[in-house]
Amino acid sequence: MYNENSTESSRHDSQWIAIFLSFMVLYSITLFLSIGSLPFVGPDEPRYAQVAREMYASGDYISPRLCGLLWFEKPALFYWMAAGAYHVFGVNEFAARLPSTLAALTTLAFLCYVFRRLNLLRLGLLISVILATSALWLEFSHAASTDMLLTASLSMALLAAFLSTATQGRTRLGCLMLCPAATGMAMLAKGLIGVLLVSAILILHGVCTRRFLFRRWTEVAVAVVIFTAIVSLWYVPVMLRHGDTFIQEFFVNHHFKRYLSNKYEHPQPAYFYLFVAFAGALPWGFFLLPALRRLRSLRPRSDQRDSLLALAWIWVLVPLAFFSLSTSKLPGYILPIFPALAIILGVEAEQIWAGNRGRLLRATAGLNALSLVLVGVAGAIYLHKKGFAMQGWDGAVYGVPLALGLIAAGALSLGKMRAAIFGPAAAMLVAVAVMAFYLFPQAGDLLSPKSFAVQVAFNLRPQEDILFYRVEKEYAHIFYSNGRVAFYDNGRIIENTSTGDDLDIENRDELVAALKYELREGEPSVILVTWTKRQNDLKNDPRFGSAPVIRQGKAIAIRVWLKSHVA
Repeated sequence: MYNENSTESSRHDSQWIAIFLSFMVLYSITLFLSIGSLPFVGPDEPRYAQVAREMYASGDYISPRLCGLLWFEKPALFYWMAAGAYHVFGVNEFAARLPSTLAALTTLAFLCYVFRRLNLLRLGLLISVILATSALWLEFSHAASTDMLLTASLSMALLAAFLSTATQGRTRLGCLMLCPAATGMAMLAKGLIGVLLVSAILILHGVCTRRFLFRRWTEVAVAVVIFTAIVSLWYVPVMLRHGDTFIQEFFVNHHFKRYLSNKYEHPQPAYFYLFVAFAGALPWGFFLLPALRRLRSLRPRSDQRDSLLALAWIWVLVPLAFFSLSTSKLPGYILPIFPALAIILGVEAEQIWAGNRGRLLRATAGLNALSLVLVGVAGAIYLHKKGFAMQGWDGAVYGVPLALGLIAAGALSLGKMRAAIFGPAAAMLVAVAVMAFYLFPQAGDLLSPKSFAVQVAFNLRPQEDILFYRVEKEYAHIFYSNGRVAFYDNGRIIENTSTGDDLDIENRDELVAALKYELREGEPSVILVTWTKRQNDLKNDPRFGSAPVIRQGKAIAIRVWLKSHVA
């Protein structure tokens, strides 16, 4: 029987779905336009970018190297993808960050595909918008790091496994092959953690729902073959070439010691990841309140939707528990939970979309909008204190995300519940555009040492090297000087070996030995990067001659040489 209301509702939903798809197109364009607008930030981005550059330059795609040193901190997948991007776009920040951006967009697209196959397309689109505009997701979509590649691979493995239990025929067969292939990619992205998390999550989900991935031993055998074929692309040749050196550095140091000790100096309290998960989900985090209430009524063995929610909760809790027990903690470690967190939050957002006006949902939607407003105010105050232009047109531009948050809050107060979704999503999208085109060009020197590193590199003489003296290595200098950095340990240059992160020169006797080595190689001086307070260490030591090259903030570059009576 023809139902006019139903037809009108379907047409209305189709219009909103078109708006969602348009939003995702704008989001993708904004990502691609923004990933090259900020110099490398922190120690990881320039380090990973430089390893990829040395692969690209040398043609050796088996042995990761940093300044010619073996560097077995991470597997090769990111380096391969970044080196491929260098071939197409040149060696720059855009190309180095492109693998993470593509991985983020692939995850969003695969989420939509899976939910479409489950006849839950509207829910899938809402989940994708929530994930795409979550604070931590946006940050790592713009970062040259391995975390987004791990997240994309792990997400595809888990979602493919779930889809295989909910479908038949070719779809099930394809998902059975995709799950071990994606798990292999996770191991190529970040090592054993990918296999561990996928296995633990799927086993626990199978126990809870009685829906297991494999039904016959032949399926298990095929999965093992596919997984082995993927991981063998790199692990077999690198172990054949480097043997015990690779095993000790990659597995022992960067897997077990990193997890069990504070060797790499990233200690945090046990509750650290709970805070990161909530803050990283901004501006959607308060939807967790009705989601936790819903958790009590789940029936994962009898309802497919509840089974999917059960997978999402296990997907969140297993990595949270695992990494919370680790001594070493970094925010990126729990990025893989965010697709699952978006599923949990997206179910609550769909309730709002469907017109549910429950008191708790209305309250949490209001809190989400309020949190966005508060962050906008805090951001404006921070920018003003840092001296960024906040008058006239520039001030208006910085205020756009805040204004959108206020509009969303006002619309909610008038009963426009769907504003709880479109308002924060639009605000986050505009915030990314504002940062890329207005904030980052001004903030480059504040957030990144690029300008300092480029000037240091410009002042290098032929064959002259950069050394670090009593300062943690600024990896930006390595990338922006095209690797012209020498690493010394106890005054001896380190070549063709695997290294740790503590290779700056610790005292003046080591510096003497390093300078003597440089002199024997035909270069009588080096440029030393250190803190300004260390400058007097050299001025007052009769063994050294020195001349300042460039200074920026607390850092200084000094040309240093040995006086003749020492050399």
